[in-house]
Amino acid sequence: MVGASVAAVGSVREALLRTGLASLRDLQVEEGAETVIVTGKVPTFYCKQVAQETVVSAAGPRRVVIRISVAPSGSASSALNEP
Repeated sequence: MVGASVAAVGSVREALLRTGLASLRDLQVEEGAETVIVTGKVPTFYCKQVAQETVVSAAGPRRVVIRISVAPSGSASSALNEP
């Protein structure tokens, strides 16, 4: 079962990278017992929604725990590709 959980975590990380949103690259993806846990901060609610949908889709049958908060940055340049 450990191989399956590592595969799930890898799939979730790859899916987050494929979104093209820079802030999603910094999210932490971990495994728990039968669970994929995603934590971190994103600059907008849009990014949070994209992350949630991406993680749920990529995690397959595993339970998903999402601990993502929205923390807008003060710098406009840090979110150039973030809607």
